[in-house]
Amino acid sequence: MRPKILHCVDDNSMGGVNFALQALCDSSLVQDYDFEIRYVDLTRLSRISTSADIICFHGASSWRKLIGLVWLKLQFPRTPFMLQEHHYCQHFVVSQIPSVSRFYRMLKMTYALMDYVIAISPSQRQWMITNNLVTTSAIELVGQGRDLSQFVTTNVQAISATHKIPVIAAYGRFHQQKGFDLLLHAMANIATSQCQLKLAGEGPQLTALTKLAAPLAHVEIVGRVDNVADFLMTCDAVIIPSRWEPFGLVFIEALAMQKWIISTEVDGLGDQLTEITSRWPDAYVTPIKGGQWLQ
Repeated sequence: MRPKILHCVDDNSMGGVNFALQALCDSSLVQDYDFEIRYVDLTRLSRISTSADIICFHGASSWRKLIGLVWLKLQFPRTPFMLQEHHYCQHFVVSQIPSVSRFYRMLKMTYALMDYVIAISPSQRQWMITNNLVTTSAIELVGQGRDLSQFVTTNVQAISATHKIPVIAAYGRFHQQKGFDLLLHAMANIATSQCQLKLAGEGPQLTALTKLAAPLAHVEIVGRVDNVADFLMTCDAVIIPSRWEPFGLVFIEALAMQKWIISTEVDGLGDQLTEITSRWPDAYVTPIKGGQWLQ
């Protein structure tokens, strides 16, 4: 009988997380494991019925969810608990947390309820160790991934082969994390004859980003894109201006499409930049050093 793993999510808007989980459930691992994805609201005390051999959590930890986790631990005292940390990393703390000690106290209490904590990038793992958030023996490193079969490299043309000027793509959730506002401020300082930017996505910053893009003739907000591969086929390069990014699925999608990549070096993006340039020194990747030109 295959071991059963219950994956608990509490936010249906987590695009990258859901993509990764769906890819896992569609992978060849289903021959050896039985996966289930279930919505569980940890801010409420509720009983769940499961015969899972392992329960893995994917939501963002918080003080409000601690009691819910303790409640589940009491229900399943012998079932191993795991948490895959998709949300927090060093640059998240720098950018978003005014009271670092209080935040770290919450994380330590949450991680202490887990048998294992899964880091999704080497820098995130090191951040956990450096700040004594969890013991080294309780950390496992498992990178993110998704099905890249649709990100074909056929018909990929050289940069500017079909465009009078380079076309740069940026896409993702319109949220402060992604740094699209910084990118649009930077585009205001770039001549319209140098490049065109296509910004795809949706989210809470839509109105603000639309306002920033309005006076920029070389910027187009294309809204939600359901077929990312087709979108990337219309562009020459991809820019990733994130303020923080525990991993960064956009990077591997652009890489699969053989696109030029311009990226900040924060967290997991820095890990991917390092790995790619060490393996392929001539790869078309350019780091935004410290994000300085985006400030």
